[in-house]
Amino acid sequence: MTTVLALDVGSSSVRAQCFDERGEAIDELRQERYGGDDPDEIVRLVRSAIAGRDAGVDAVGISCFGHSLLALDARGRPLTPVLGW
Repeated sequence: MTTVLALDVGSSSVRAQCFDERGEAIDELRQERYGGDDPDEIVRLVRSAIAGRDAGVDAVGISCFGHSLLALDARGRPLTPVLGW
């Protein structure tokens, strides 16, 4: 059986769920809500939403809110909050 992890990082929450090759959900939807634009919080919530799902996942599909900007330093650390349109 092929397992696909679907991850959606939206403008107000992070959602993650695993599906089989027929597109049938094989676990429960995890949703982590947030109300700000703090990139460190968003990364923490993504990690929380996908925790424990890495074993046996064959593929990952990711959707992330568009039309946003995040300035990073030379080490890849955030310099600004997430700046949306």
